[in-house]
Amino acid sequence: DPKALTYLQRYPAKPAINLREKFPGGSDDALRILKSMLRFNPFDRPNVNQLLSDPYFNDVRLFSKA
Repeated sequence: DPKALTYLQRYPAKPAINLREKFPGGSDDALRILKSMLRFNPFDRPNVNQLLSDPYFNDVRLFSKA
């Protein structure tokens, strides 16, 4: 939508938050998947199937099949 783009362009870009500082106990995989889910543009975010097939959820998938 052109109006939405014009509105968003009024605001300066902000640097990304360092998730390692916010969540120092988070695993590399957890922070990686969290970063992918928090992308501003929804078209750049993974969909549910992509998320569930991520290696981060391997233990959950293995558990649910047992």
